[in-house]
Amino acid sequence: MEKTCFLICPIGDEGSDIRKAADDLMDLIVIPALEKFDFEVVRADKIPRPSLITSDIIQLVQNAELCIIDLTGSNPNVFYECGRRHETGKPFIQLINKGERLPFDVSGIRTIPYDLSSVRTAHATIKEIQTYVSELSTSDFSPGTAGESLSSLASAVQRIERKLDSFTTIGSGHKQEEEHGEFLDKLRIEANPWRAFQEAINAEELDKARFILPILHTRLGNTSNVLMAAMIFANAGDTLAKDICVKIFESPSEQLDADVAQKAIQALVSYYDIVDGEKEGSKVLDPIVQTLVKRDDLKDSDKAYILNQLQKVLFVSKQFEYALTIIEQVVNLDPNDKAYFYNKAMIHDNLGMSVKAAEAVDNYLRIVGAKNLEFKDLARAAPLYAKAGRMADAKTMITKMNEIDRQRTEKFINENEELQSLRIN
Repeated sequence: MEKTCFLICPIGDEGSDIRKAADDLMDLIVIPALEKFDFEVVRADKIPRPSLITSDIIQLVQNAELCIIDLTGSNPNVFYECGRRHETGKPFIQLINKGERLPFDVSGIRTIPYDLSSVRTAHATIKEIQTYVSELSTSDFSPGTAGESLSSLASAVQRIERKLDSFTTIGSGHKQEEEHGEFLDKLRIEANPWRAFQEAINAEELDKARFILPILHTRLGNTSNVLMAAMIFANAGDTLAKDICVKIFESPSEQLDADVAQKAIQALVSYYDIVDGEKEGSKVLDPIVQTLVKRDDLKDSDKAYILNQLQKVLFVSKQFEYALTIIEQVVNLDPNDKAYFYNKAMIHDNLGMSVKAAEAVDNYLRIVGAKNLEFKDLARAAPLYAKAGRMADAKTMITKMNEIDRQRTEKFINENEELQSLRIN
């Protein structure tokens, strides 16, 4: 399917040197460079319409799959349209006539110098543009591809998470604007917000990245990229980031990346844990999780993981009956994860269902395997067996614990009243 490239450049009056230069650039470089990529090259004065108003131009600036921007001559209209394109986060290629100085405002953005003085130099520019477009085509010219990719942002998350303990969320209002006003002005002029966010994350400038986040959401909408960005800060207890995550889940503008969605659910659970808001969190997460697990592209183990995140907030907020309903779904989807059966045992225990709790422990120990039992596994099982009246099984657990660490076992028995009769002399 044919794509549109909008050429933003000085046009000038008919017959002027500026118009001739614009025609040469379009006919000798841009059209030949993009021909093999199935692009229709559009320039404002070449559109066959009786009148072309500013809003039509802005539509092209914002919606074309690609914009090529000629900065030659520092034309004010070109710079205005250039800035509008940057704000969309969609791909663009900047050009400037060889020998001209690149304006400071955009000096940090990759710009291709072109030379129309000979066939050879024009061909060199064509090849450089084609190399750039080939890079963009791998991501189907989607928002953000002019800058950094989702996968490269993901690679920075683990490093960032180690710094979140010391992160202090900046406030809103005038103080925020005073601290970052200069940065925002520069952002509007010379860089798209996705690229700026990625650069701030890579530089571990968390306050700056957090400041860009709502701008990123406004520009790119409810996408996987923005969800990935927001969850970094939701995981640290940031309310605005949490709200963005929730909005994206509730009204996504694309099918969200499955791995990102899972991590974002986990980040929301972390948020509600930090703010002690599990009861509210259960109401927010329940419809999101129930919608997510209906996706056909998710494996059963992924669905189990997501549902178990909901179970966590239900458990902490003492909604044990609903938590039991959810954990039943979890173990049916993934019956080979020991943690899920332990969670089920704890829910049964809190509901006073001691026999059911002991049965869940049976499954937990079966999955672990007799040869692999560690002290913590035995310690989890012993009290639940004792509460269910299965004292022989509880004593077996205590005996094995004693073989591993006698002193630690003695301390454990002292801390659990139901095990007092099982003290080993």
